[in-house]
Amino acid sequence: MKTSNGIRDEFSLKDLWDRTPSRITFSTFKAKRRVDNILFHQERQRVRLLVPALSGIAAVISGIIIGLSLQPDSADITELTSVSTLSGPNRSITLPDGTNVILNAKSQLVYPEEFSGDCRQVFLSGEALFDVTHDKDRPFIVNVSDYRIEVLGTVFNVSDYLDDNISHVYLKEGRIRLVFEDHESMLLDRSQGIVYDKSSGEIKKTQGAGDSCMDWSRGMISFHGADIFEIIKTAERRFNVDISCADHPKYTSARITATFDRCDDIRALLNVLKRLIPEMEYTIEDSHIYLK
Repeated sequence: MKTSNGIRDEFSLKDLWDRTPSRITFSTFKAKRRVDNILFHQERQRVRLLVPALSGIAAVISGIIIGLSLQPDSADITELTSVSTLSGPNRSITLPDGTNVILNAKSQLVYPEEFSGDCRQVFLSGEALFDVTHDKDRPFIVNVSDYRIEVLGTVFNVSDYLDDNISHVYLKEGRIRLVFEDHESMLLDRSQGIVYDKSSGEIKKTQGAGDSCMDWSRGMISFHGADIFEIIKTAERRFNVDISCADHPKYTSARITATFDRCDDIRALLNVLKRLIPEMEYTIEDSHIYLK
């Protein structure tokens, strides 16, 4: 299946999309995420995966590996599409139900060729902005690493990168419900959000944070009191570079607030940082940047 942007991944996971949300366990999803991460170095790759009944992590992983070498019977599979982004520009996707999604850099979205059953489920690794088509009879569910987001029709942003210890959700319009593995469910109304610490399990509810967390969907880069490590991760994903930073108080104590409009050259970002962080210097060697 070709698109203007490349070849779509095709996954075949038996029964996955025909089950209700409660039947898809968090353990199952985490296992699949680890396998997805192995495949994530390629932007597009055709692969067919067969997963047996969802009975645990070992079964899921072995089923995926076996599926790489077996061609399953088409009657027993559901066709999924996986769209991944590398660094650079965002990617816009329209799902089968008309829902619009914008994927940020280094992100991956898995969704079915057609939504069937009593819900619409997708899987996300990374960051995405969802504008969900309203369907009162079939909730839309976004599965991330440690929780899922259930909606009927709304606009919200979720950031859940595999290598980030913090996960964010921000609701622009409507209402959503967050379902956690180890916490009670939580409802969010317009302009509310959460900050979830994956290590401690702590959940902080936010109010009136504004839409700046969605600036990336308009090609912008925004920092609000960000430390150097957040800035480095954002820059590495956006510009496909590796950044090394000296262990110096001028970096560890810095908190940066800045917005870059249509920033296509990492030198522009670095030069602004030089003005904001006294005595900062940098060198660029191929795709590696050193902050001195």
